[in-house]
Amino acid sequence: MHEHDYDGLDLDWEALQAAQRERFSLFVEELARLLHEDGRVLSVTVYPKLSEPGGWDAPRAQDWRRLAAAADRLTIMTYNYSGSWSGPGPLSPPAWMDRVLDFAATVVPPEKTVVGIGFYGREWAGTSTTDLVWADVERLRTEETPRESRPASRELRLVYRRDGIRRESFFPDAVAVAAKLDMLLAEHPQVRGICCWLMGQEDPQAWQAIAARLRD
Repeated sequence: MHEHDYDGLDLDWEALQAAQRERFSLFVEELARLLHEDGRVLSVTVYPKLSEPGGWDAPRAQDWRRLAAAADRLTIMTYNYSGSWSGPGPLSPPAWMDRVLDFAATVVPPEKTVVGIGFYGREWAGTSTTDLVWADVERLRTEETPRESRPASRELRLVYRRDGIRRESFFPDAVAVAAKLDMLLAEHPQVRGICCWLMGQEDPQAWQAIAARLRD
């Protein structure tokens, strides 16, 4: 860090166990102390949840109040709402994101809250899932001519059949990203900003939606 003169670091430590909650908080507090003494900042990335301690191991290991008190920023991964553990569905419906941020507002100062926006999609084929990037969406549109729709989440939904198997995909294209940001600006205008995962996976038009809403 000294060699390259970084401003600080983002700690994205996943797959923790609930029993590690206290040790993880102590680790973040000590890391923050050392970074702050050196004039650097600490951002901590956390799983979404609607209450403490959380619904499963990884979020239970993350005490938002203590982490936010120690760190300069708390980046909340408001995506992965649907996956292999569920049926086909959106990655980050705005209504659910709103609920996550409502809870966050009770324990995290808004000026420390960064909202994670997912740039990837997901396909379901039976019980199997595969993550998608925008290039996959373009390929599916060309090769499979799927039925397209846009449910309440505003994410692009694609349905088609291949090898006798029904396949269903959800992708947060530019329209969906705009809907998420509109919710954010309407319901949580005081948060610090957004963080996108992952550059290179997105609908290129998403950047126009972001610039039009967050350029200030």
